[in-house]
Formats: sequence, structure tokens, C-alpha cells
Amino acid sequence: MLHPSSDSARTSIERAGGMAPQIFHQGNPIDLTEAWHGNIEAESSKKSKESLREGSYPVEASAIQQENIHLKKDAIYIREIQPTISAWICSAKLGVTDSLYKEITEKNEKDISSFIKSLALKLNPSMNQNQQAEGLIEELTSPESSNNLKEFAHLLWCVNSIFIASFKKADEHYINEQLSVQAWLLNLVEESGKGESVSMQAQDAEESLINLLRKALASRYSAPIYSIYRNLDTVLPNGVVCPSQLLMTETVINILASYYKSQNMNKWKSLFQQDKDFLEALRRSKGWNSGPSQILRPTTEIENEESINFFPWNERIPDGSMIGTRNQRTVFFGIRGDFDTEGRVMLIKRPREKRNTSVIDFQLKQKWFLSEHPDKLWALISSIETYYGNFIREPLNPLLHPPDFEPMATQLTIWRFQNPENLQRYPVKYDYKYVRNKFNRDLQRMLGLIWKIHSRLLESFGYELDGNVILEEQQGLTKEFFRLLTLSNIPESNKLYPQTPILQNSIDLQRKIIEALEMDGETVIYKIKKRVHRITRKEIAMSKVAVEVMLIYYWRINTPKWLQIFQDEEGFVLNLAQLATRLISKKSFERIKEKHYKMIGQIRILPWKNYLIEADERSVNIKRSFYLYRTSKSIFAKVDFK
Repeated sequence: MLHPSSDSARTSIERAGGMAPQIFHQGNPIDLTEAWHGNIEAESSKKSKESLREGSYPVEASAIQQENIHLKKDAIYIREIQPTISAWICSAKLGVTDSLYKEITEKNEKDISSFIKSLALKLNPSMNQNQQAEGLIEELTSPESSNNLKEFAHLLWCVNSIFIASFKKADEHYINEQLSVQAWLLNLVEESGKGESVSMQAQDAEESLINLLRKALASRYSAPIYSIYRNLDTVLPNGVVCPSQLLMTETVINILASYYKSQNMNKWKSLFQQDKDFLEALRRSKGWNSGPSQILRPTTEIENEESINFFPWNERIPDGSMIGTRNQRTVFFGIRGDFDTEGRVMLIKRPREKRNTSVIDFQLKQKWFLSEHPDKLWALISSIETYYGNFIREPLNPLLHPPDFEPMATQLTIWRFQNPENLQRYPVKYDYKYVRNKFNRDLQRMLGLIWKIHSRLLESFGYELDGNVILEEQQGLTKEFFRLLTLSNIPESNKLYPQTPILQNSIDLQRKIIEALEMDGETVIYKIKKRVHRITRKEIAMSKVAVEVMLIYYWRINTPKWLQIFQDEEGFVLNLAQLATRLISKKSFERIKEKHYKMIGQIRILPWKNYLIEADERSVNIKRSFYLYRTSKSIFAKVDFK
């Protein structure tokens, strides 16, 4: 069996492109949060860990050849993967090496883009020529687009890179193998689509590898459930993953297992006593870990130069090679010391009722925050309304002022007081005219507060406050507030394979907004030390609402990026609190701006909707810039009770 060259592999992928599709129905979005938490809770109740190597010893070579004839490529070979292992393997994409980053974004970007387009067409064979659909297919590979199909293609490339890198690889074989996996999957999807798939006649749809892929691509992002730690001695997590990412990783693992097993059973059996040993190999893979005990190396009984003979994978094992004659009961990969994901993958505890939505009434986890009164946090953030103009270059000052929100406030006031449903749900308890006028004034103030807090957050992304990109984000956030208050439906997106989370409990946020606007609460609760500024109960309530609107905007527009940068609600909110402390102290502001703003600006976080994948070093820069509060015990030092 000849191994395809890079050119032939590319040709097979490009050939799959075909005609442009018509818009098609993708089915209902899948929310995996409850299902994954059920699995986690069941897993945590077990007293002992199951070995990955339980099972019989490998069969003889002749039997292996017979087995290979009847092998089902569309089968799922590795089932019941522990979520912690999926989370760890998923981390391969959260901080990639510089070389892998260049492959994905530069060197092999065209190969990956061609694969994404072809896979979209193969998964939807009913597509016909349609100009609008052609644009949607092109959008899947646009640098600005964040979607599940791109996420899958990049994760597949990253995890396969880890496996191949376990051997003494040659660059030409490495790229060939990556492209061969893509071509193999495209062929499998095409075969499965003929006559409702031969494999689906032999097994339920839920058992099909292609059906697992479809399910992963239809899933939506939700709140993270695991934190990933590169090293056991670090305080800050290096990343977080949500149920959709776990399902995507499970899919990638099974696609690679099916590819390598079906393409060369002899090599597969020479490496793995049973299928789950492939999972163990990935678990112990290099990933983020450069320590010698975590690096996979072939066993010493195989000469180093022979390890390269595994690739091209679909070529037969050379005669006389120790690879084919070794004792297969011996683990192929030399294990130097033990490696366990325990302590590296930590469950994020979240109340069941809060798993499907982002909320602001979270519990602080950092031990030095626990003794503080929770409203101190919001008092600090509310001070941005007063100090937001501090330490800005003079030419920029006019641009910092919020626009005139009176027209929008008038429109929303009419909606609030002339809509019978609103009056029934939120009755006016006293002087109608006074409450209405006050609502209008406070609404303008809240819109201005959101604008002011958001201005300084955008600046912390490494941007000057006079650019068009800043204005676009501000306008987008203002529209988000309007939508959340009026419960307007988000226009149904025509994007293919969207990641937008399913937001619930919108009525609760509407209630919070109206209650904050109509609250009297002028009692002073806090003060800023050595300043005349005082903070009232109403200002705290308005700050909570303003931040939740911002949080939902960033979460909804690009959830993967939100998880990469802020990780969780605490990360987002405490970052704003840290930002507030800088605006009180010029020395602190200038030090942080000089040290971090330019560095973080190189990552080009905005426009927020744009896709983000970063090399490990730049991912570390994100942590350095946005997680300063986690090493600061004095974040609340400026706030005191009145």
C-alpha cells in the first residue's frame, strides 16, 4: 500500500469541494451541560480508578490481518472516556508550540482551510449551488470567523501532532500524515452518506463515528467545568474547558484511533495491547509538559532510527524490523515515572441551577478574598464612573465622553411605561410621573456607566481609545443592553456551525435592570480612601447590572475567546476591579500600562468576534496581563465602609 504524497492528499481534499451549497438546516443546537455534569458526578462517586489496560493480550499476526479485513472505519473504538482525560488532551490546543502555531496560521493554513470547506460540503451532500451558501462556506475559514468546524479541524491537527511527535518524525512524513488523516475522514464521511451509511445499517446512529462528529459540531459552548494546570505547583490555571470542548475532544480521539487502526492493524497492534492504550498514549503525551517524565519515547528495545519507520503509517513494517518481532505484551512507549492528571485537571464547582448561564452572584474562590464583604468588589468597580477619565492623553479626552443616550433612553422609557405587560409584571408603586422621569434619567446614567467601564476595559486590551474598532465594540455593547432589557430575540444567525451558547434566565436580568433603575437606595455605604468619593447602594446595584451586561455580551459574541482570556465570571469581574484600582493611582496605572498594555496589544484581541488561537508564550502573556488580581492581596485596600 502506497502512502499518498502531500500533493495527492491535498488533491483528494480539494476534489471534495464540489459546488457551493444552498443554506441548510443544521438541527437544534445541543446543550451538553447537564449531561456532562451527570457523568462527572457519577465518576466522582467511584471509589477506585479503572485501569486503561484491562483486557486480553493481542492476537497473532494472521488473526490481525483477518480482523483488519472486517474492520469498521465508522465505529467508535474508545468509549466512556473519563472527562478529566478528555479535558487534559483538549489542552493541547490551549497553548500550542510556536511551530504548531505557524503550521495552523501560516505554513499549512491553506491545507486546513481546504479541509474545513470540503468537510462542510461532505457533511451536507444535499447542498446545491447557491451564492449565499457559498459565502457561508468561505466564512468558515475566514480569520474573523469563530465556529465549531474550525475548532474541530484545529484540534484534530493539534492532537495528531502530539501523537506523531512521540516518534522520531521526519517533516515530510509528518505533514503527509496530517493530510492523510484529513483525506481519510473526508472519504469516510462521503461513504457514510451513501444510502444512509452502510455502517449505520449495522449499528444505531448513536454508535456511528460520523454521528458523533455531527453531534460535536452541533454542540454549543456553555460554562466551563474543568480548570487545567500545566504544573502541579502553579496557582493559576492555564486554561478551562466546557462540555462542548470535551465532546469535540472525544470525537477527535476516536477519529484518530479509527484512522490509525483501520489503515494499518499490524502497526496498531504492535503499539497498543488494546484500543484504550491509544488514549493512554495521548494522555501521557508531551502537550504542555516538557519535563522528562511526561515525554513519550519509544521503548529502548527499538532502535531510535527505527521509530521513524512507523511513518508513513500505511506502509508495511519492514522485514526483520524489531517493531514487528518485539514482545507485544511489553508497553511500547517507555514510561519514565508515573504521570497522573489528578491535580492537573480540577472540577469547577458550580451550583446546578447556574450551569447554563453566566451570573454575577458568584462566590469568590481566592482565599484572601473570602474575608472581604462581597459588595466591596462592586463598590470598587462603581468608582470607575468617577475616575474613568484619569490618566488619558489630552487629545483623547473628548473621545472618552459617552454619546448622547437620551434618544435611546426615551425609547426604552416608552417601552417600560406604555407596555401593559411591563406594567403588570413591574407595577409602578407610587407617583407615576416621578418614577417615569427618574427612570429616564437613571437609564441614561446606566448607559453612560457601561460606556465608561467598557472604555477602560478596551484600553487594557492594548488599544488606544480613538480607533474605529473601539467605537464598534461600544456600539455593539449598547445594542446588547437594549436587547437584554427588552428581551428582544437575537436575529437567527445564518452562520454554519455556530458556537453561541444557549442563554437562559434572561427574564431575571431584565428584572435586575429595572429594579436597579427604580431603586431609591441613595444611602452611602462605602467610600474610597483618601478621596471624597462615596458609593451608594443604588450605584452598587447599577454597577452589578452594567458588568453583567458586559459579561453576557463578551460571552455570547465569542465564547471560546472569553474562556481563553477570562476563564470564568470571577476572572472577568475581578479584572475590572483591578482596573478600577489603577485609575485611583497614577503610579500604578503607568506601571501596568508600560509593562502590559503594549504586550497584550500584539495579540490583537479586538474585534472581539474574531477567532483566537495563540502560541504558548503569548497565552502566558494573557495570563500576566489579565490575572494580576490573583497575586494581589491589596485589591480592596482603597475601599472602606463609610
